[in-house]
Amino acid sequence: AAFFEPRTHLGYGAAKRVWMLLSLACVAGALWACGNALRLRWDALTVLGLGIWVCLFHPLLTLLERGQIDAVTLLLVVLAIRPLVRDGRGSLGSGLLLAVATLLKLNVVFFVPFLAWRRRWRVLAGYLLGGLVLIAASVALDGTGPLRNYLTHELPRISRHGEGGSAEMRLPQETLQSLRAGAPEGQTYRDGRLYRLESFGAVANASLARVVSKRLGEGERPARLALAILAAAVLLLGMVQRHRRDQPPTPLHAMVYWQAVMVVVLLSGPLTWAMNTVWLLPAGVLVLAAGREIRGPLTAVSLAVVVLGLLLAAIPDHHAFPLLSPVEFPALNLKYVLAELLILAGLLGLLAGQPPANTKTRGTSG
Repeated sequence: AAFFEPRTHLGYGAAKRVWMLLSLACVAGALWACGNALRLRWDALTVLGLGIWVCLFHPLLTLLERGQIDAVTLLLVVLAIRPLVRDGRGSLGSGLLLAVATLLKLNVVFFVPFLAWRRRWRVLAGYLLGGLVLIAASVALDGTGPLRNYLTHELPRISRHGEGGSAEMRLPQETLQSLRAGAPEGQTYRDGRLYRLESFGAVANASLARVVSKRLGEGERPARLALAILAAAVLLLGMVQRHRRDQPPTPLHAMVYWQAVMVVVLLSGPLTWAMNTVWLLPAGVLVLAAGREIRGPLTAVSLAVVVLGLLLAAIPDHHAFPLLSPVEFPALNLKYVLAELLILAGLLGLLAGQPPANTKTRGTSG
């Protein structure tokens, strides 16, 4: 909150425009960093293709409309991954970037078990150092009270109820009415103008942990399922890595691995929403790079599965654009979860079927 406080001195309209421009700049920066790590040749056709891909990715519009922070965390995560892709080792700086991303979005902490499994100790040391510095800064700015309250009250509530809570945790109706300042339901006053709280509906959920939790009953905590999914993914990716232990990793192989980790974080996070799936955008860069290195039927099929998942994630859902699906059925509400599962399956196939490290292409080198 202290980090964003200076923006409150702007009017709402100006702050909204500044934030949208910053989000778009972060998306562009993340795609550039991904392509740079893969040594992608930035010709006009590549730039045009990625530009069209970004413009047609509906969750990005949802992110801009809701004003979410996932474009910023995307840039921080990709910048942190870049040294891991280029030299395979990473640095203290990578850990510091992941620590800042965790401050902004708690699900980034799910990178830690994958870093530990890969023995990226310098990155983990940077992450720990960054976390300690940020905690010290929080205490210096606000004292220990808010931090203690978060750890003892808010974090247990979030782990059990997600963004919601029990009836006794809700604000009194009188408080809500006073905050609404007379605005009709679903609207709010800002700078003397009346705004709608949302411009269009959306399939909100993109979390496998939440879907499974609901299937098992409301008593099951999504946080427990998140940890179970995370542990299974660590082992699964580890098995694929062991399968390839006789082939040194290329930059493309490393980027595929860490993109798979990003998808796992989305699937396991109990609070993953449609707008969070902008983390899938770098997979478009991977498709361009991997398409120039197709070797064998497994790689070709895997790449096709990734593309199918990306297309499913990109199209508007039936709430935002009902003409795309005039007949409603329950599976439509699993659109983003299914897209993530398809992309993860395709990435695992690419990991298992990648060519050896001495393969040369005109788009990447390694």
